[in-house]
Amino acid sequence: MNGVCLESVFTYICILTVDVTWDAKLPAFFGNVTYLQCKISDTSFSCNKSLRQWYGGPNYGSLCYEDKCTASNKYEVMKQSRCQYTLMIHDFSDRDVNCEYTCLYGISKMRRNLTLDEKKFIYEPHVEDIQEESTENGKTLNWKINISKIFPTPSCGADLEGESITDHLQISVTKPGFYYAAALQINLPSSSCGKADVYCFLGDYKVNITTKNFDSCHLQGSENSNKNNTMMMGLITSAIILVIAVLIGCVYRKKELCFKRLLVRAKN
Repeated sequence: MNGVCLESVFTYICILTVDVTWDAKLPAFFGNVTYLQCKISDTSFSCNKSLRQWYGGPNYGSLCYEDKCTASNKYEVMKQSRCQYTLMIHDFSDRDVNCEYTCLYGISKMRRNLTLDEKKFIYEPHVEDIQEESTENGKTLNWKINISKIFPTPSCGADLEGESITDHLQISVTKPGFYYAAALQINLPSSSCGKADVYCFLGDYKVNITTKNFDSCHLQGSENSNKNNTMMMGLITSAIILVIAVLIGCVYRKKELCFKRLLVRAKN
């Protein structure tokens, strides 16, 4: 708090000035609640001397008067100390940025723009914003991931069983409107196996996009196992047939010898 003191023969008057400042709590996430934190320096009066208000928004108007807000589903004030007057903006969207907001305490105020900063404002894709498709083309696995809505410009990577496969990732980013869209494609050998994770950095904030389990190696192993089993069964069957044939041959040979002996005896 600053003050200017005036002295005369009869009076000694201090005209006190109040500082009001506000800042956004960052990073701010589109679709969530964003906080504009206003601080009032009227500590001598515990911030009870004057009324508090918030103005602003895309159409710049009165938002909140003390604890009551005109659009309570959109705006709300946090019940903190009298010297902290925080505006909560629900379902924060692109319409709420690049607008002016004012925190007032009596005649003291701060009015400034909530300026979009791509490093501090984030839209994290929801499940409905992500579509993926995987196909196998010869010896290559193709995994396509389309993100219809993301902010700011994403920088993406991928891991397979904890090892980076970002070199196998291609990304194309477009800006159809306020938000960005991204198309990712990962090409891997069909023998790839294990858990794959795709992620993106939005500024300094890391977002997990999707996870997929590749089991091609297990399928190939199963096919090889089936082939081996088939070969083994073939060998066993052949061996059994051979043994049976030998036994039949022995029996037939034995009968033939017995018959010859009988003929010899009959002649004698």
